[in-house]
Amino acid sequence: MRRIGPLFLAVGIFLACSSPKPKAILAVAVPLSGPIGAEGGGIVRAVKLAVSRFNRSSDIPWRIIVRTYDDQGTPQGAMKAAKEITSNPKVFAVIGDFTSDSCLAAAPIYATASIPMITPSAANSFLTSQQKSPNWKWKRNIFRMPPTDLAQARYAAHFAYSRLGLHSFFVVDDQSSYGMEFAQAFDADFKKEGGKILGFIDLTPDTSNFSGLRETLQNSRPQGLFFGGFYPEAARILKMLSQARLNLVFLSGGASKENTLFKLAGPASNGAYFAISGVPVDFLPSANPFISQYRSLFKTDPRTYDIYAYEAAQISLAAFQNAGLDRSRMLEALRETAHDGIIGMIRFDDKGDNTNQLVTIVRANYEKRKFEPVY
Repeated sequence: MRRIGPLFLAVGIFLACSSPKPKAILAVAVPLSGPIGAEGGGIVRAVKLAVSRFNRSSDIPWRIIVRTYDDQGTPQGAMKAAKEITSNPKVFAVIGDFTSDSCLAAAPIYATASIPMITPSAANSFLTSQQKSPNWKWKRNIFRMPPTDLAQARYAAHFAYSRLGLHSFFVVDDQSSYGMEFAQAFDADFKKEGGKILGFIDLTPDTSNFSGLRETLQNSRPQGLFFGGFYPEAARILKMLSQARLNLVFLSGGASKENTLFKLAGPASNGAYFAISGVPVDFLPSANPFISQYRSLFKTDPRTYDIYAYEAAQISLAAFQNAGLDRSRMLEALRETAHDGIIGMIRFDDKGDNTNQLVTIVRANYEKRKFEPVY
């Protein structure tokens, strides 16, 4: 019998211990180009921060790879990314997509492969509720981090009528699934509060001509304007209101609340109100380590939805530890989630919605370039 000497034995042990860990992929499907590409960039950074902490744990027998896909912020781009993601057997979950339209387009594709889809931003209520319809043929794989449009609109309408004392509004949306549902919900909820809606306009996407809206507002003279949509259009509306000297209260949602708004709208942004999901991370002591690490690693501040992306990654990684690459077990683990994180306790209801439906109203302070909580 051939004996193995101590040297060979030591080398064998070393090679066994240093063998590479098997890899698994956490996919991120978000806009990385186009007018809201900066939002996707922030989400990718937040996910990478969560994964880097996970990979530093020596007792975990896997190495997680973050793989990014540019959905361009469009349904077509989201479907293309989803088809590529579902073809890879090493993907255990996807963080995305960003917009409601993109999520609605990609969700059935992920569902056919039983891949969990956790959106850090899309708020259209139908996205998750469709899973309870008889027409939904797959396992419930969609999970949402922020409150729905309906919850945010209800809070915004109550704030406008009861706290600001405004009794008339004009409503505008950008024709996205997010913007239309948010605007329509605000319309209905403001009327329930006792207020009047003096008009409702669907803007042509990427419009730069607001002459018709300006004239309509000058004639109808509402006390406030509610906008359902994203910050590039919100900035253009704010500039139009300022240039036309229309002294209206501007109220919108979280997709319009971005630091870029200060640059795009300038002083016209000052005093604008936004209903946002959760509480701004700057005002959460529990978020200080996240903000500090984010700034240290990426040399920039977190964006609006980055905290949700970070928490979504944390939740998916915790589920992965129990389920591995078994996607059906991943779905079960996510449904059983009780994650006590930076923004409080996160649990998902039977539709996949986060039961933590906290909403905050913030006001833009142009001089400080900050959004300050007011309600």
